[in-house]
Amino acid sequence: MKSTGIGASDWNKVGGVMSYQVVGLSDTLRALKLFEPELYHKLRRDLVTDAVPLANEIGSKFPAKPLRWWKESGRAGNARMPGYQATRARAKVKPIAGTGREHGKGRAILRLQQMDGGAQVYDSAGSMRAKSQFVKNLDKHSRVKSRGGRFRSRILFPYTKKNQPIIQDIVAVVVKELEKQTTKRLQGQLGAIGRRNF
Repeated sequence: MKSTGIGASDWNKVGGVMSYQVVGLSDTLRALKLFEPELYHKLRRDLVTDAVPLANEIGSKFPAKPLRWWKESGRAGNARMPGYQATRARAKVKPIAGTGREHGKGRAILRLQQMDGGAQVYDSAGSMRAKSQFVKNLDKHSRVKSRGGRFRSRILFPYTKKNQPIIQDIVAVVVKELEKQTTKRLQGQLGAIGRRNF
C-alpha cells in the first residue's frame, strides 16, 4: 500500500472536494465489498469517524463574512449566488469514505468535501474567471491570487495539504485495524477447517 500524497491533481473542482488516494487500498475495498461486506462497512465507518475532528478543524478556517454585501440566505446578484453563513460553512466540511470505485480522476479512499453551496463558491471562486470584481474582492484577503483557468481553493486544499500527516495517520490506523480483523477471521476459518478434518 502506498499513499499518493496530495497535489493539485487530487482536487475535484466540482463541489469543493479534496480527495486522498492510497494506492492498493481501493482494490482492497472492492474485494471486501464482495467477500466481507461487514468489514467493508466497518472500514468506511472508521475512516469517517476518525476524520471528523480534522474536518471540523478545516471547517473552522472558513471566514465569518467574506464580503459585507454577501447575504446569509437566498440568492444574490445577477449570478444568483447562494448565501454564505459562517456557521453552516464551518459545519459542512464532511469526511466521506471512498468505495473503491472511480471518483473524479482516481479512486479516493477518503474525501473531505464542503457540502454548503455558498462556502463552495467562496473556496473555489477564481478557478475560471480571475478578473471579475467579485474574485478580486475575495483575493484582497488572501496571499494567493486567482489566475483563472486553474485550480483554486482558499481553504480546503491548503489546509488539507497542511494536515496531510494527520490524514496518513488516520488511514494507517484504520488499515492496521482492518489487517488485525482480517487475520483474526482467517485464523478462525482455518481453525474451523482443521477441526473438521480431525
